[in-house]
Amino acid sequence: MRKPQNWPRSKIKMHLEDAGWSLRRLSLAHGFSARVGSKALDGPLIPRMELIIAEVIGVEPQVIWPLYYPDGKRAPRSALEKHITPRRRRTNGDAL
Repeated sequence: MRKPQNWPRSKIKMHLEDAGWSLRRLSLAHGFSARVGSKALDGPLIPRMELIIAEVIGVEPQVIWPLYYPDGKRAPRSALEKHITPRRRRTNGDAL
């Protein structure tokens, strides 16, 4: 049996665009900063944004992020920390 996998960023973004949304616009429309939607795709840090994204796409969050919802319920953050994708910070020498 195959282990469940979270949807890739590209698939989530494609479904949002099909519904007429970008992550930025969706974040702003729900009172978040412009970058929250993108951060929601980096790991299980923003459950409320996951729910919003799933609602717009038209599926349950468990369908998009099965690793975050074992047994149908959201796992505690401590159990999910291994799924967080670290972001590389820019330094002064990095090109924009």
